[in-house]
Amino acid sequence: MNESPHPTDTSAAAREGGTEAVPSAPSPDRVCPSFSPEALRRQLVIDGGLWWLFRIVLLAVLCFALIDSGRREGSGIGLSVALVVLVGLWMVYSLMSARVARQIPRITEMIETESDDADLALAGALGRRPLQQSLRLLLYHRLAMLRHRRRRFGEVAAICQEVLAHRLGAARMIRPHLLLMLVESRLECGDQWGTWAALGQLRRCRLSLMQLIQLTALQTRYEVGNGYFTQALHELSQKLALIELMPAPQCGLLHAILAVAARNSSQQATADWLQRRAELLCGPE
Repeated sequence: MNESPHPTDTSAAAREGGTEAVPSAPSPDRVCPSFSPEALRRQLVIDGGLWWLFRIVLLAVLCFALIDSGRREGSGIGLSVALVVLVGLWMVYSLMSARVARQIPRITEMIETESDDADLALAGALGRRPLQQSLRLLLYHRLAMLRHRRRRFGEVAAICQEVLAHRLGAARMIRPHLLLMLVESRLECGDQWGTWAALGQLRRCRLSLMQLIQLTALQTRYEVGNGYFTQALHELSQKLALIELMPAPQCGLLHAILAVAARNSSQQATADWLQRRAELLCGPE
């Protein structure tokens, strides 16, 4: 896709929705606190520090065992004990991360079904340490998903921006989804400059078909919302082929948005056709 023009310097008030309190459930903010970039950085430093301490202890134990074995010829007891300690410490570290990794599918299901227990499960997993960096970033990706479900777009943008600033490693497959949430959140908050920058990063990613459809929808909203009507209509047939794979309400809405672009580009026949399609898919409302 072609690059969108650089956004004009426009400002809009942030729109950030909240969720209604459920009397029988604990307050989400008390269970899983609001996101803080400093807290994430601190957790990553602690995880890394504990991992290095773990490796230093392992090396010290191994060196001590080798020296002890050299002093007492024919005795392999010290080395055997050291190896048992090494294996035990390694298993403790691995089991900690493995236990949290097994919780991620369940947490994801809770988020998708909007379970009240998602906050509690996520807060418990985030409180574990030490964790591998990629695993902790995966948990924060799930936190972004949870906040996105609750339309807390300002917090979603902050989480995605901070997670993307770190090396994802084994979690690199979440990068396109993080960028999609970042684009939508900044668009909802009226941050046109931020939306433009995130769109540029997203176009450089390898996307699945579903992600390409989502990118097309977000880019169309961005271009029409900022008055780039000609750009929104560029390669219209290819764009419509992707849009028509969406559910009928979203598909109809994007036809209506493109009809606005066509009308403002003096393409009345195209605008009328797009509007008729929108009404057919969505109904008058």
